[in-house]
This record gives sequence, C-alpha cells and structure tokens, in this order.
Amino acid sequence: MNDIIVNKWAMGLAVFSFGFLSIGSFLFGATATTSLLRGLGGGVLFGASLWLAGLLVNEEKDEIEGDPEEEVNAEVESTQESTQKTAAINPNAVKEKFLKKSIELAEKEKKDKEEKYNQEATPF
Repeated sequence: MNDIIVNKWAMGLAVFSFGFLSIGSFLFGATATTSLLRGLGGGVLFGASLWLAGLLVNEEKDEIEGDPEEEVNAEVESTQESTQKTAAINPNAVKEKFLKKSIELAEKEKKDKEEKYNQEATPF
C-alpha cells in the first residue's frame, strides 16, 4: 500500500468525521462550541487511527531478502522432507497402542483377581 493513498484516506476520514460530528451535534441541540470541539476530537481520533493503521501495514518488510532461487530450493527441500516423514506414518499406530494397553490392563486385572482369590482362599 502506498503512503500517499493512506494519508489521503486518513485525511478524508478526519474531514468527514469532523463535519458529521459537528453538524450532527449542532442539529441535536449542542452549542456551536461544543459541536466544533466534538467534531475536532472525532476528526483527530478517527483520522489518526486510520493513519496509524496504514503506517503499521506499510512498515511490514518484504519477506524475500536475498536470492529468491535459494528460498525456492529451501522450500522444495523442506517439502520433500515433510513428504518423506508423512510416508513413514503408521496409520494403525493408535489402534496397535490401544490394543497393547488393553491387553496389559486385562492381564493386570486377571493377576489382581487371582491374588485376591488366593488371599480369600487361604484360611490363615
């Protein structure tokens, strides 16, 4: 975005806000001094907010610094690495882990029942 365009928009909004707030305040019964002060305050507030927002947008630096071909090559390499990593993913890993944990819990429960039974079966 161009600085000149942002400045023109900010000035336009400031002038519009000044006029709208001044005339609107006066029409709704405020004194002339109060309506001018409201218009001035609104114009400064809205114009400055748009100007600062445009300034922040313009301050962003270009992401491409240096040789663009090196960055393209780096992106291609990272894409190839991520593709290789995704190819090694086991889709049944969660199912296998769940089944393994279920078997362990079942064996533990069976062992606990046997120990409890042996304790109850022994009279002394």
